[in-house]
Amino acid sequence: MALFTDDPAVRGAKPLMDSTGAIGKGYEAWIAFIYQRKDVRLLSTSESADPHLAQSLRMAYDLGLKVFGFHCEVAERGITLKDRIGVIV
Repeated sequence: MALFTDDPAVRGAKPLMDSTGAIGKGYEAWIAFIYQRKDVRLLSTSESADPHLAQSLRMAYDLGLKVFGFHCEVAERGITLKDRIGVIV
């Protein structure tokens, strides 16, 4: 299981709060967490490292934010999204 983030993200919650405003206006909002590690099967926010980010993600999710997680493959020609990863909000 991977926890995001390992340090408080000073501006990490801002895009989540912006998404709630967009959802309130009738738009669909998504967030994707991308991991290069292939051993990650499940991810969540780190409540202990950044409680504001974790709370903001839960609030945005409850309002309709779509949350996804993916593995990716990095190569010289680009980055390719691979398998989905489960997300605990």
